[in-house]
Amino acid sequence: MPKQNEKMIALRTGPTDYHFMLRMSNGKWTHKPGNTCILTLKGNPWDYAIWYAEYTRNGKKWFFDSQLYYDSEIKYIVFWR
Repeated sequence: MPKQNEKMIALRTGPTDYHFMLRMSNGKWTHKPGNTCILTLKGNPWDYAIWYAEYTRNGKKWFFDSQLYYDSEIKYIVFWR
């Protein structure tokens, strides 16, 4: 569980883009792909060898794009507020 006021970001790059995830105060990880709503990750960022693009339209349907992916080493940024 994160310590009080501790924030953590996980960052990865791919061939054409970058993506980051934010650890919430409850320990869960969230991310917001493009114009979609905020999504909660199932597990932790390090559980996935590759992050693939995923998104929703109108909050109703989940899409997966295997052409857009992030496969670099994960960089973690920790800061306190």
